[in-house]
Amino acid sequence: MTRPTAEQRFWKGVDRGAADECWIWKRSARAGYGQFTWSGGSLAHRFAYEQFVGLIPEGLHLDHLCRTPLCVNPAHLEPVTCRENTLRGIGPSARFAKATHCVHGHPFDEKNTRWRPGKGRSCRECARIAARVKNNSWLPAASERTHCPQGHPYDEENTYINPRGSRECRICRKERLLRFKAKAKAGRLVWADNDDGTLVELGVAEAS
Repeated sequence: MTRPTAEQRFWKGVDRGAADECWIWKRSARAGYGQFTWSGGSLAHRFAYEQFVGLIPEGLHLDHLCRTPLCVNPAHLEPVTCRENTLRGIGPSARFAKATHCVHGHPFDEKNTRWRPGKGRSCRECARIAARVKNNSWLPAASERTHCPQGHPYDEENTYINPRGSRECRICRKERLLRFKAKAKAGRLVWADNDDGTLVELGVAEAS
């Protein structure tokens, strides 16, 4: 029995329509593309193009002009660069490639765009913000802050200068003192005053 040729096997998996219609691959598929094993590869649409049009130029990808990945009609396929293929698509990569601004609204202009080989583009301003957050340099210096971390103002009435020369929030200091005293009253905490006026937790009292 004569073994079928690659072309004969190929046509058995194709739902062939008119010349201007999509020819849908009916057999196995992976990631949306028809799978067909032949001497030159494993994609059905690539076989169709090379069989009926010619070799695909080195470095180019086949773009489905019909936007139907299972289509194997060579009239619906065009060799393009990888970037052009991405820009023509409708997936997340295509949307990102077409975007004029990053997700935080910074422009993808010549000054603010960083190109990384093999990784595409990124926003320089977002990278600067991330670096400042990582190093806490986005916060003003302690001496320049107008409020404590809890949001209380560093005004004349609420600012306490401790013996070390550092300022503290009187409201937060009072709340800490009340928490310490509550634990000590419950017999769960041993505490003492430091020479500089701060409270030091010495340990948890043993149950009697």
